[in-house]
Amino acid sequence: MVTIRQAEEKDYPRINDFHNRYYGKNRTLEQFYWGFHNCPAGPSIYFIAEDGDRVICTNCIIPIEVIDSDGKTWLTGKSEDTLLDPDYWGQPIFYNLYKQMLERAAEKGITAVWGFTPARKPFKKLGFELPYPHSQSLMVNQLLPSYRFLKSLNPENKALDKLKIMGLCFLSKATSALHGTAKLPKNYTVARDENTAGADLLMKANLEKNPEKFSIYHSEAYQKWRIYNNPNLYKTHTFSFYDSTGSQKGYMVFNVHPDGVAYVSQSVFHPELPPEDMAGMIGYASRQLFSKEGVAMVRNWHFSHNSYNRVETRYFQQAGYTFLNRGIDFVWKELLPIPLKPENFILSRMATQGII
Repeated sequence: MVTIRQAEEKDYPRINDFHNRYYGKNRTLEQFYWGFHNCPAGPSIYFIAEDGDRVICTNCIIPIEVIDSDGKTWLTGKSEDTLLDPDYWGQPIFYNLYKQMLERAAEKGITAVWGFTPARKPFKKLGFELPYPHSQSLMVNQLLPSYRFLKSLNPENKALDKLKIMGLCFLSKATSALHGTAKLPKNYTVARDENTAGADLLMKANLEKNPEKFSIYHSEAYQKWRIYNNPNLYKTHTFSFYDSTGSQKGYMVFNVHPDGVAYVSQSVFHPELPPEDMAGMIGYASRQLFSKEGVAMVRNWHFSHNSYNRVETRYFQQAGYTFLNRGIDFVWKELLPIPLKPENFILSRMATQGII
């Protein structure tokens, strides 16, 4: 008989084993605790379905604070760790579990649940909006390592697919060489690998210039949890940009993997920054990773659903990044009455699960 309940801490090893068996990976309990228990806004609301002593379905909601342009914070939740045992596909287990989890989240004061998914149909059935997808960009430095990495993302790639991937790598390399000419003005100084970066103040300045927008609240606790205490990140590189008065104008965080692929974890710039300066900061940080750290390629996520995200995308293009209109859907479901709308959510890779 299948039963559904909220998980307890003692269930964590069994839950983690269930995921590791299915995905063939080795997520550690340290990584599990970081992602779902030691969260800055409190432990996740984690639900499981069991058949006897066998875990067969999981999903959770991670509490995450967002902040609006008036400086007010709201408690939202991010949907994560969705998995249903294939032996039980076709049964309404996932829907029943999710409905109970949403009820519990509302009781806990979570105003809205959001996340990213390639599975459109199940979330539509649960009443979620799917207002927009994300897109991707990359900047290639070394052709062959970049090609090998991109090819490995899909083991079923055919010869034509591999040819397209190689073409993409050549295009990105050429784009970064021909168009990535943005230079960092000499009046800026750069501090590398600082832990305290002031991302919250930079985002606050952007929200003040963008009424009705909101973003994840980049508090010190959130920054430390998401980046500096994250056991999934390999080697973090931080770039903080200061003008001649000592005022911070830009902040970028990259995670560099052992395979030479770097990911933009976070980028935030002062709203009054000249466009060429923003592009210069992006280009400078990327080139530093290429020349000093031996990075083969940088990857990033982008969004185009609001003016802030569109502007950021434009300056990554100006810095020499190549864009791909391929991504998964953002999902949103309001649980309690709030004035926040999904199209006003300022998003970046900081909103992802944080495992790369």
